[in-house]
Amino acid sequence: MQDKITKLCNELVRAHNLEDVYPASEQLRAAIHHVLEKVRADANDLVMIDRVVDHNGLLATQGQENST
Repeated sequence: MQDKITKLCNELVRAHNLEDVYPASEQLRAAIHHVLEKVRADANDLVMIDRVVDHNGLLATQGQENST
């Protein structure tokens, strides 16, 4: 995807008229949107993993306190 974004940016830089700019800019917008959605999904996954780890760590700590 990064290669596609780089290619589209290069096309925009080389564009000499609006007829060339619009399609490339729309494709670039869609590619960036796709990457951002992937980053958001990955970040959400990390937050969920962090919550599970914290929750399990909290349960383990509570279990140790209760056994003493």
